[in-house]
Amino acid sequence: MTASHLFTYALTLYKNLQDPNCDLSDAMDLVDNIVKTIKGIRKEVDSEFGKIFIKANSLLNLISESIKMPRVSLRQKHQINCSSSDSEECFRISIAVPFLDDFLSQMELPFNDHKSTVSALHKLIPSICASSDFGKDDFKVYVHFLNLTTLSSELNLWINKWQDKEGFVDEKYKKNSNGV
Repeated sequence: MTASHLFTYALTLYKNLQDPNCDLSDAMDLVDNIVKTIKGIRKEVDSEFGKIFIKANSLLNLISESIKMPRVSLRQKHQINCSSSDSEECFRISIAVPFLDDFLSQMELPFNDHKSTVSALHKLIPSICASSDFGKDDFKVYVHFLNLTTLSSELNLWINKWQDKEGFVDEKYKKNSNGV
């Protein structure tokens, strides 16, 4: 129940990333939104897991079963040895909390590198470049493709080109305002 509950939050992201016309900046915004939501669930894990536990228990009651406590041993090496006598608390501590933490790290870690790449590219979009501040650090990722000695002059030329056509940018490139 916990996994299916969490994966429903990420379903839109999975579909977005598989789309051939995927907009990476929208995907990064979606990742941020999912992480924020999951962190909220993590803060309220007692009540959130309580809802899931009640639903799982009612499903088991339909087939005349109940949720049973895992066995507890005195010496445990490979599993969490829950000392609680309440099955809900035991499963929350041993399954839900570690799963939420792992899910959060799996959402945050792979996308952190992409955020810096996308943010640097995003600054080159004509409707945004006029109001963006550029630095050499923004383009570290592209050091193999760019000449860093001429980068600042090329960026200034690019900005000046689009500042002169500011009204032109808003109308003509409105549909392509997010080319990343």
